[in-house]
Amino acid sequence: GDNHQPGSTHNWRELGSHVISNAVKFTPEGGTVSVASTRDEGGSVCLKISDTGIGMNGEEISTALSSFGQVDSGLDRKHEGAGLGLPLTRGLVDLHGGTLQVESEKGQGTVITIHFPPERTL
Repeated sequence: GDNHQPGSTHNWRELGSHVISNAVKFTPEGGTVSVASTRDEGGSVCLKISDTGIGMNGEEISTALSSFGQVDSGLDRKHEGAGLGLPLTRGLVDLHGGTLQVESEKGQGTVITIHFPPERTL
């Protein structure tokens, strides 16, 4: 079994890699992907991944968050198979008592915010 603590480096790396790989995959050459992590006074941790990629509308966000949905990116086939990143990430976040927020606008990019309560962080 997996004996990692909820706030362990392993879990953060796994969560971050799912979201970052999606951001990179859907951001065209010349675009930007940025990652920020903050801890508030109460000990909660927030991980924010922003990109200047293709973005999604509300329906596409719902599809991207569903277990088997993949948004039709309108880009070439190199983007195929990217749809599992968000459902896996949401599952891991839920498992650790956190929240996952997706903000996106078609053609403008996406911001994924993952928030963990203090009892789930180191």
